[in-house]
Amino acid sequence: MDPSLHFAIPFAVVLLLGFRLRWALVAGLMGAAPDLDILLFTHRSVTHSVLPAAVLMAVSALAIRKPRLSSPIALSAASWGSHSLLDFSEGYVPLLWPLSEDAYRLMFVFKLHMASSPSVTWTFEILRKPYDYGAFTILDASVLTAEGLVLAAIILAMSLAVRWNLRSRLKATSLRPEP
Repeated sequence: MDPSLHFAIPFAVVLLLGFRLRWALVAGLMGAAPDLDILLFTHRSVTHSVLPAAVLMAVSALAIRKPRLSSPIALSAASWGSHSLLDFSEGYVPLLWPLSEDAYRLMFVFKLHMASSPSVTWTFEILRKPYDYGAFTILDASVLTAEGLVLAAIILAMSLAVRWNLRSRLKATSLRPEP
């Protein structure tokens, strides 16, 4: 999945949940962070495991008495985990590394058949293969795609517009004199 979408999706969710813009930015950056593995000439590597997110979530649970620490850690964990799960639906990912040496992929097939009698079918399947560590010597693939950038721009614009609209409505109702 395009890194811009890995940024936009957690950003939008966190913003629409009512967190401040800076926390939405942190969530977006943490959502895109696992793709920094390309700097190590690998992709969909161990950074795409859900275990770092689980460790962060456990740390946030331990820090629950300090909400100033707990919320940002939990947001970071959820954002990191969202990256792994989004890629899991698109290709093979070492979701459980180091507990498993396999890479997993979610196959979801949805079919809408239009005929004299319309029908809908869907199937889910989790595929598994040995993890190959994805090492490469030359980066010769697109990092960003036009489709990903357009979708990310739409998601970001819509979330910011909804958030701005909600805030302006709250301000307008708070400025009204009481009857």
